Amino acid sequence: MGGGGANCPDCAMPSMSLHSRYDRRLSDLPVSGSTVRLRLSVRRFRCLHTPCPRRTFSEPLAPPVGRRYGRRVGRCDALERFPLIPVHIRTI
Repeated sequence: MGGGGANCPDCAMPSMSLHSRYDRRLSDLPVSGSTVRLRLSVRRFRCLHTPCPRRTFSEPLAPPVGRRYGRRVGRCDALERFPLIPVHIRTI
């Protein structure tokens, strides 16, 4: 993500107060039979809005990359929902 801040998922208030960073690992589809794993550095922010119950939150990933608490990239999830089904074409 960019160098800006992120919005709190509970109160939607923007925050630029950086709390920390952590590494997130996501699995992707194999390439030429080799396992592909992505390592992303994700930022955590502080929510400075006093009435908000959330103190810290992480920046969201773009939907094609990953979802909240996900361990795989979005296209792996799509493949699981709609597996490739072999189609047999019969010629006459």
